[in-house]
Amino acid sequence: MADQIPDEIKHQPHSPVFSHSRATPNSKRVAFLQVFPNRRFRDGWKKHADIPSYDRLPRDLARDIAQIRALLEGTVLSPDKAANVPNPPQTAQQLKDACSGWSATYRVFSMEPSGHIMTTSIEISLSKLDVALCLRQGLCADDNEWACSFPLSISPDLDMFTVLHNLVCVKNDKLFQQVISLDGPTTHRWKSWSKVKSDGHREHTAARSDIYRYQFTWSPDGKYLLFHDIQMQPLAWVDNGTCAVVFVINNRPDGRKKVGVANSFASSSFSSGFQDCEFHPTEDLLLFRDELNTHLWRFLKGLGVAMFLTIDTDKNPTVLDLDGGPKGQLAGLVDRVSFTACGGYLAVSRLREEWPDFVALGGFLSML
Repeated sequence: MADQIPDEIKHQPHSPVFSHSRATPNSKRVAFLQVFPNRRFRDGWKKHADIPSYDRLPRDLARDIAQIRALLEGTVLSPDKAANVPNPPQTAQQLKDACSGWSATYRVFSMEPSGHIMTTSIEISLSKLDVALCLRQGLCADDNEWACSFPLSISPDLDMFTVLHNLVCVKNDKLFQQVISLDGPTTHRWKSWSKVKSDGHREHTAARSDIYRYQFTWSPDGKYLLFHDIQMQPLAWVDNGTCAVVFVINNRPDGRKKVGVANSFASSSFSSGFQDCEFHPTEDLLLFRDELNTHLWRFLKGLGVAMFLTIDTDKNPTVLDLDGGPKGQLAGLVDRVSFTACGGYLAVSRLREEWPDFVALGGFLSML
């Protein structure tokens, strides 16, 4: 793949901070989705400095007055941050400076034996409110590097992509674009940066440990789009803390897309989020796991999860309890669950096992 990356992607004035790529099943077309932040964010990100990064730090008059008062009173102010840990944006001005002027580019190339032809090239501006929400939810730092969850996805036919919670539809012949906001589950949590105690009773700015991340996954035919939580670490029981929403995408007579909700599922738990989320190759089925169970969901038939499949510690997987089964066994045993290419079996990869087990799907389908 690396040797097929077009020069337009390889050589750019600035490297994207977040990016995603996808090829069609026949590898004849490939798409690149890249996100470019503004200079103040990019400099802080690359240098592992404060975000936003200023050439010359703006004066904080209130801080200066507090420093003078502390000197007169013989006291010492606690530092703004721990040693070697960069500060995230905190004030309204810092958020504006860090989140304004972001853009994303989307380019699609037709790969020919004689070379490549760029068939789609668009650039969109990102909402500073969307970026601010993303940074509050998923930006974190330690003394080694910055890290941030920035959800990106591309549809199988390369005609649609998502940036944060926005779906963008394009037509490569007319460069037509339509932006649809997938509002709802992605906006109900707002994680803020907070002051926490460190050793020596010194305060520094850090992210809350319950960082919230989400992700979008496409069905093989591009008709369905799944939103789901990932890698949540809540400190307390969270109402509707883990959720999945399946959006259905249809064509309108005018060529635009119509997006609706096919179904949704939410739970209140300590769940670390969903894993192994995968659509069935041909059926309206969704497979996903949490730390307790494997779920098989026929999402066009009623509300909620239709069946719980729990894998036992025996070599051959068996269904123990359709209501959940013994808790905690699955997390310590199963490494990954997925559909086979034909869709007739579940491939169950176990820890410390060289080869996966295959479980026939037919028996479970009759129960849905």
